Amino acid sequence: ERKDELKNKAEDFKSEAHSKIDNLLKEFNETIPAIKALGFSISNFQVGIAATPEVEIKLTGSLNAIDTVKINELIENNKEKAILVFILKGFLTASKAKERLGNLIFNTVELDLKLGIPPKISIAFS
Repeated sequence: ERKDELKNKAEDFKSEAHSKIDNLLKEFNETIPAIKALGFSISNFQVGIAATPEVEIKLTGSLNAIDTVKINELIENNKEKAILVFILKGFLTASKAKERLGNLIFNTVELDLKLGIPPKISIAFS
């Protein structure tokens, strides 16, 4: 009886994890047109299924192509799309970091996104 209860809980957990991954993938898929319109491409995509499922994505683009006005408009017009807004705020952070770096010459920015609990963005310049 205890064994069946544990098995049922494990199945429920597995089902919930798959549902979370499906939702993350669906929501991320909806962000792709905006990401491409901003001149970024997806250079890596990885799905991890564990106690807390996560999706890892690397977005690559030109630092000079970051249009903060357009990004702010997209944020304003898509407030209900949490993943898109999260990514767009990462682009804004990259732009601000570039301004602060001043004389250092970088052409490319990479945003490494980890969509999970909690979500995380790492920014690299090259």
